[in-house]
Amino acid sequence: MAAVLEDDVMDESQVARLVSDVAHLQRDSADMKVDIRDGRKELGSLKADVASLRDEMHTSFASLRHEMHVGFAALHEELVRTSLSNRIWMFSFAGGLLAVMAHGFKWI
Repeated sequence: MAAVLEDDVMDESQVARLVSDVAHLQRDSADMKVDIRDGRKELGSLKADVASLRDEMHTSFASLRHEMHVGFAALHEELVRTSLSNRIWMFSFAGGLLAVMAHGFKWI
């Protein structure tokens, strides 16, 4: 029985090595906790940056949409005005051509 007890009991060098390994694990876990805490802080600042970027994009897209709406309205006005101007010139030209033809065929 004494032999069994001696086998179960660790000598001092084994205990010291075990304490050293446990201390090493505690330091590693403490370092990991600090790294995780720092990572969470960085993630929080990254979330804020993404939210800021998202807001900036919404503002830019709203501004772009407004500019496009104004630009297309101006383009539409220009097309209508140009189309009307072209119609006036075309009718004037056709009238002049008909007047020349009428004079040539002795209609008037």
